Amino acid sequence: MGLFKWADERAKLFNNLLDIKFLAFTAFMLGLIVAKLFPAVLSLDIRWYVIIFITISVRTYYVMFFKKAA
Repeated sequence: MGLFKWADERAKLFNNLLDIKFLAFTAFMLGLIVAKLFPAVLSLDIRWYVIIFITISVRTYYVMFFKKAA
């Protein structure tokens, strides 16, 4: 079984809003831990954070607003 197939099957287990919110909060907390371990990350200019945010969120917003349902 490939990594993506395994991850897809595991992601289907997150079937309610509470699970998804816990997952998002976990990712947020991981980000805080990384920021505490590498304080130089926090000294970046705000433009870098905006560029990273836009780069990561493009696909999510595309799927949410423009992709046709199967």
